[in-house]
Amino acid sequence: DLSEYYPVEALKRELYKMNYIKDKLDVILVGQTIGPFKEERKRLVKDSLSNIKIYSRDPWTKEYLENEIGLKGIITSSDLALLPLPGQNDNKVKEDIMRNYGLISEEYITIVPSGLYKSYCEDEETYVNNFVDIINYIKKTTNYKIVLLPHVLRPHFVDDRNIIKKLEEKFKNDNRIKYIYDKMSPLQARFILGNGKLTITGRMHGAINTLQMRKPAISISYSVKYDGVIGKDLGLSELIVKGDNSELWTNKRVSNDTIEKIDFILSNYSDIANKIDNSVKESEKNIISMIKDIANNIKGDK
Repeated sequence: DLSEYYPVEALKRELYKMNYIKDKLDVILVGQTIGPFKEERKRLVKDSLSNIKIYSRDPWTKEYLENEIGLKGIITSSDLALLPLPGQNDNKVKEDIMRNYGLISEEYITIVPSGLYKSYCEDEETYVNNFVDIINYIKKTTNYKIVLLPHVLRPHFVDDRNIIKKLEEKFKNDNRIKYIYDKMSPLQARFILGNGKLTITGRMHGAINTLQMRKPAISISYSVKYDGVIGKDLGLSELIVKGDNSELWTNKRVSNDTIEKIDFILSNYSDIANKIDNSVKESEKNIISMIKDIANNIKGDK
């Protein structure tokens, strides 16, 4: 993303870089959420991104760049991760990764707690305790096993495994919970996400990978990208839990809302799965159209 949710100095470096190279090379931005920006940086954003071809991954970005920044010609596409991965039909890879962790399709719920917890909540213990409540609810009301899967491993201070370790300390010797700390390929991770009953995630692409496999995912949101990609593009706003300030964690609103959505999904599973399938198919068409458009433009330039 080009956004102030992440370090502003890094954002400014990227903007200056694009401003410098765009007169020397054709620059195309593909599949990003761009914004929001504070007023003092809007001029830099407009100067840097003017005359650059932009394919956003969500309708929110197009509206924001055109209405708030004053750019024109933004084309809306979808998140590239909604495409199938190479090897996604390889049953051997799927069977190997499932057997390696002792997982059986449809018999577990995956949780991806984000190591970027400060984007959600100032206090790590409060953040962890909301996931404790969610796990306890799943254990109490269902027969599903629980898989704690890291999705982002670096840099080390936002490694999802930091939070998984904290959760393991809370649930020592609980054989219904599988803690995964290993590095794995995107395909292996997608097979784990896509073969569970549902996913609960603080990483947006934990949701995207699950949805691509036509399974429900509850996203705990800290930025506009969740509403843009999952809410507006995929039309699945009912699967988003707002989690962008500490109070929502302190008063257990996040865990309570997540629990409500677990019940909602399990009670309406077929209808939700059908809606996901239709939404992802449309997004795949958007992405293929974008790729063809870029390819044709490149051929034309030659």
